[in-house]
Amino acid sequence: MNIKKISLPVITAILIAGCSQELETNSPLADQSIDKSVEFRSNPFGTISVSKTSPNGRQIGDPIHVRLVSAEYLTNAENREMGNTIIFEDRGNKQLAFDFSPFVSLDGTQEIEYFVDQVRPPQTLDLTAARQSIIRAANTWKNVSCSNIGIEKTIDIPVPLGLVAAELGFPSIPGFVAEINHNGWMPASFFDFLAPNGSQGILAVTFTFLVIDNDGEFVDTNSDGKFDVAFREIYYNDNFIWADGGSGVDTETIALHEMGHGLSQEHFGAAFITKKGDVKFAPRAVMNAAYSGPNRIIKGTDNAGHCSIWGNWPNN
Repeated sequence: MNIKKISLPVITAILIAGCSQELETNSPLADQSIDKSVEFRSNPFGTISVSKTSPNGRQIGDPIHVRLVSAEYLTNAENREMGNTIIFEDRGNKQLAFDFSPFVSLDGTQEIEYFVDQVRPPQTLDLTAARQSIIRAANTWKNVSCSNIGIEKTIDIPVPLGLVAAELGFPSIPGFVAEINHNGWMPASFFDFLAPNGSQGILAVTFTFLVIDNDGEFVDTNSDGKFDVAFREIYYNDNFIWADGGSGVDTETIALHEMGHGLSQEHFGAAFITKKGDVKFAPRAVMNAAYSGPNRIIKGTDNAGHCSIWGNWPNN
């Protein structure tokens, strides 16, 4: 698929709204900094009509109209390529942000539900262990004390699910189950859609779909200055060795990062290559743009970012 790149502005870091902690750009570790970039590209799919998926894989309920607006991906720090944010709708605002609204509900509740795939496991990790890693990551965010948001797992569906996967030609039901959909592990070629040779460095990606009204426009039902998210889809790259606390990429750490994106957090922190050639972050956080080892604890900037978004839910 040929996607025309519109522009490539570069900024040092994306800061989460509401976080007051400053980055230590004068870190003695720093030999050279790695810029954090946001790419603006043309929309690959246009407006899509999609319905919720039932336990037997059928489409149920009235369809909603959605449009893919962004993809945030996480990389392995070993390749020195930092994760990126791709915006597919450039509306002249270089600080675009998207969030869920309590007035846009997929199931009639104000809880944020998440779905965990049960048919696309990684080749290197047992399906049960992989799913439990994602569930533990979701519960970690749920237990952040500043928020009363309900984060609950939804039903299992024994079929491959995912709108992006279906649009790119991979076997998949083109639907959604929850606000946050962990749609399993995809083959390496899936990630080349995001970047040249993306399959070699991208560990996981979160896609954001926004609600489109009858006039073809994005909506902001709670007037918070952010367009309303319909749902998000998360995919993991099966081109890596995935593990649960052993040798390989720590699944729970990556799921914690992607669940953070699912809950509207952006990448955070300045990345540096040290004189020894290692990649370091200031500060180190779950939402750093590259994976640099197991990190299963929400603290500091991650906690502040989450609280700034969800601290007053659903009264915003």
